[in-house]
Amino acid sequence: MPQVRDGPHRGSAHPRGYAMTSTWRRIRQRAQRRFAGYPVASVAFYGPDDRVASKVAVAIVPFEGGEVHHLERWIATSGDVRDDDSIAADALAFIRAHGARSIGMLDRIIGCPHEEGIDYPVDGSCPQCPFWEGRDRWAGLPVGDADRRPTTPRPTLVTDLRHFLGEDGRLPDLPAPALNLALHLGAIVAWMTAVVAEGEIEITNVVCRRQPRGRRCRGQIVARFLSSDERIEWACPICGENGIIDGWVGTPWDRSDLVDLDDALQS
Repeated sequence: MPQVRDGPHRGSAHPRGYAMTSTWRRIRQRAQRRFAGYPVASVAFYGPDDRVASKVAVAIVPFEGGEVHHLERWIATSGDVRDDDSIAADALAFIRAHGARSIGMLDRIIGCPHEEGIDYPVDGSCPQCPFWEGRDRWAGLPVGDADRRPTTPRPTLVTDLRHFLGEDGRLPDLPAPALNLALHLGAIVAWMTAVVAEGEIEITNVVCRRQPRGRRCRGQIVARFLSSDERIEWACPICGENGIIDGWVGTPWDRSDLVDLDDALQS
């Protein structure tokens, strides 16, 4: 159940470089450090537009490839959650209580605070947040304006997961770079097919694999299903690494059958 607070309001802020409170800055500084292992805390801001964050969600992922074990949300009935140091303090206490060693955090707002399938129909637009209709939530730009994205342009890696598998549908002996890439992409597929259908969090539990200048990128992969639902688009919001995954259906990383089984058992 989300925690709802009345909070201070300092007016609209620019969507980039928001002046957070001191505790939020402490959390952001931890997120900017080198990846220190699991558990990982994922911090995401949501709002009616890309200026005011009315909601923050913190999820705890205990191990690589694992699912969210703990999730807490805080909502500001007025103003911006980034103005509320008490919410930041509670979020930090939540992160510490679950022993998170690393934090993945996006400074910008990544979408509407309302939940698809609960507050508005699946595949529909939120009537309370018209700003996000037809927008790429990761960039905050109208869909189709990819050349205006704020991230550094990088080539899009288009892959078919079936190309990594042997005739028996399993991973054969592969050179280390190919194996690491397969496991990286497979982890994205596993997250998307097991978790995203449940609701709002589309920041995956997969940490970016790039190491620019010898230091591991601190980004956490974000992903979404394309309209066909048979291709997954993913990107690192920090370094711009991005790609499209095809041919994942029926691979060892496809957890959609497990989700369907859970639904059948609960019905």
